[in-house]
Amino acid sequence: MAMIGLATGFTVGRPPTGLADAEQLAMEHVAIAGLTAGTTTRAYARALLQLDQWCLYERP
Repeated sequence: MAMIGLATGFTVGRPPTGLADAEQLAMEHVAIAGLTAGTTTRAYARALLQLDQWCLYERP
């Protein structure tokens, strides 16, 4: 995990394996840091299935 200014980055050892789990995780990410990727929560969930590095941004 790395913190850079307003961002927290993660290397993920075990990303979600199914869409339902990824959608739940995406909703949790959005609740913590908002959806800053300019996409929908569903599209973000699909990306979480493919990516092994995530970054959450919190902007005041």
